[in-house]
Amino acid sequence: MIYKPAKGSSLTEEQAQRYGERIEVIIEGQDGNITPDDVVSDAKDKASPLHDFFEWNNARAANLYRTDQARYLLRSIHVVVKRDDDGDKEINIRAFYNVTDEKMKIGLLWYDDSPKTLAQKVALAVVAYKRKFGEMPTTCYVNPCQFPRPSGWPEGGEIIAAQMLVGPVEVAPLQTVLKHHFWIGQEKET
Repeated sequence: MIYKPAKGSSLTEEQAQRYGERIEVIIEGQDGNITPDDVVSDAKDKASPLHDFFEWNNARAANLYRTDQARYLLRSIHVVVKRDDDGDKEINIRAFYNVTDEKMKIGLLWYDDSPKTLAQKVALAVVAYKRKFGEMPTTCYVNPCQFPRPSGWPEGGEIIAAQMLVGPVEVAPLQTVLKHHFWIGQEKET
């Protein structure tokens, strides 16, 4: 059997093959069944091909587990947002995000899925940022799919390097920002 790492996995092709073959052996010894406990039990043996995948320092493993629990907690909490432009319409959106950008460490994550133009949405995010932080933002990142397409741009063509200004705020595409979200703040000087 040929095993491959799943898309987005940190496993190499060699690891996926080695681990997959070992898990297949475990399954054969379990009448065709496998549980995570079976995998950990096998991996405890230093001779197991699975051993190097796991963290065996209990203090470090406990901290990694708590970090994983915190990720789950952050993903699991949503807020109900009432749209200003649509009367009673309420939507649930994820409340907390970990948006990492090398140039902007603190900002406001603004959500707007209304039919307004990108410039109008950014302007509203600017007002919210100024209200919260008392300062003018300099940069707003948006998902590339929200960026206006130049005339003649191919359908489905991705924009990865473009910018526009909304007042003094530079608006730029950033793939890690979710659609309808605006990561707005002040870029630190480089």
